[in-house]
Amino acid sequence: MDAVRFGILGPLEVSGGAPAAAKLRGVLGTLLVRANEVVSVDALIDELWPESPPRTAATTLQVYVSHLRKALRTADPHHDRETLLTRRPGYLARVTPQELDSTAFLGLARRGHQALNEGDFAAVADLQRRALALWRGPLLSDIPHGPLLEGAAVRMDEARTTALDERVRAELHLGMHRELVPELHELAAKFPLREEFHAHLMVALYRCGRQAEALRVFARLRHTLVDELGIEPGPRSRRLQQLILAGDPDLARPEPGPRPVAVGAVGGDTALPGPDPSFVGRTEELAALEALLRGAQAGDVVAVTGLPGAGKTALAVEAAHRAADAFPGGLRLL
Repeated sequence: MDAVRFGILGPLEVSGGAPAAAKLRGVLGTLLVRANEVVSVDALIDELWPESPPRTAATTLQVYVSHLRKALRTADPHHDRETLLTRRPGYLARVTPQELDSTAFLGLARRGHQALNEGDFAAVADLQRRALALWRGPLLSDIPHGPLLEGAAVRMDEARTTALDERVRAELHLGMHRELVPELHELAAKFPLREEFHAHLMVALYRCGRQAEALRVFARLRHTLVDELGIEPGPRSRRLQQLILAGDPDLARPEPGPRPVAVGAVGGDTALPGPDPSFVGRTEELAALEALLRGAQAGDVVAVTGLPGAGKTALAVEAAHRAADAFPGGLRLL
């Protein structure tokens, strides 16, 4: 496996030393954000001189690329491939997935998301922790952002937040609610409009026996959403509030282990991920799937199809829990 040569998840880092000149760093950072893709000369000029590019901008850019090539060869003289290539209508940074921290992050995050769909919460937590550990700060935080870098920063920040959400979700399934409470308080304060972190905090507090505090989190969330946006919390948050008000025993019981075992099924050999209190919506699909399961005869197969990441496993697990009483022999996720 190749070692990381370039870091963009934070200030720009280059193995052997990043160039000191601001414009050179800007060119390299922009090319790395679009690694293995051609970035046009016009896009690079817009990034370097967003207000008023000089008449000699294209020529100056050629000089910058030449200096960068020399700097990269000096920083890593044993690297036998040219990193910056000229490709019409611009330039391309050629790197392998493991040479660039952002592609390594996205690869780990994708694997973590797949593990979440499969209900393997221990793998989710491990993969997303490793992905998040690659971040050292905001994307290219030491380089001024033009339109291309600004868009990339928003996209990568959203991917980072999604990985964080999935890591927390998995750790709640693994029974780590007490350890998560301090971090979730910080996340709820940092992301006052992100309902998922407030929902996770509500669950964590409730499982710690702090029902009143969990309800206060919902009240603060509702106040913020109504005051700033004029909207009510979404279905997931409202459902959680009702479960907490009712003292729901299933919500209070985390199910540790990489493959949580459902305790509510009727007899038999049952091994399913526990019911997810955050699962809402898809009412028609659930009703149809539950009806098919209840009407199935011995040997019948009910298939759920869809694109990767569409939530097929989550839908199937929810339907299995709802139809559990029709399968006294047990239920199992394979």
